[in-house]
Amino acid sequence: MDTKFFAISLHRTGTRSIDQFLNQLGIRSVHWPNELLGVDFQERVRGHERDLDFIVEVLLPILNHYQAVSDVPIPALYDRLAIKFPQAKFLFLYRNPFDWVPSVRWNQRNNPEFRPYVRAVYWRYFEWCPPAIADLSDIQLLWMYSRHMSDVIAYFQENGPDRLGIFDLDAPDNTEKISSFVGIEPRVQFPHVGRRPRGDRL
Repeated sequence: MDTKFFAISLHRTGTRSIDQFLNQLGIRSVHWPNELLGVDFQERVRGHERDLDFIVEVLLPILNHYQAVSDVPIPALYDRLAIKFPQAKFLFLYRNPFDWVPSVRWNQRNNPEFRPYVRAVYWRYFEWCPPAIADLSDIQLLWMYSRHMSDVIAYFQENGPDRLGIFDLDAPDNTEKISSFVGIEPRVQFPHVGRRPRGDRL
């Protein structure tokens, strides 16, 4: 069986870029695992956003169909996915969190409330339930970003450090480093998809 790859960075941290890059390397990847064969999987998790085991079970058809998956709700599921797919490898791209905060606010600007997949990620870190990005302060968002990274590192330190690849989104050698991690010779340059005029990326 082909190795599974899960990009477990928070949204607005190169998730579209890694999806495109993996596809160009010949790894069948999907960004935002919402639809397969006409089924809206995001709606199937509505009302169960805090039950991460339930979400994994609901998403199994997509997780089994593709070799790689990125974007919400995947970042919230990393520990469950590590157990469900014991041979899988995990990619974590990071960026300056002070750039991430305005980027994620921009990304959510037209959503008066979090959608189910986004809730699953944010509600993992907040016991109370913020309905929208506007209900979180910059300090809370910075805390969430740093907590997610530290939790991911701590988990894989105890459960297979070799399964986790950590990459700086702005590093010039991502083509070589990510290709090496997934075990494929680089064929194309790592892209920066969704770059806004001021430099934000999807």
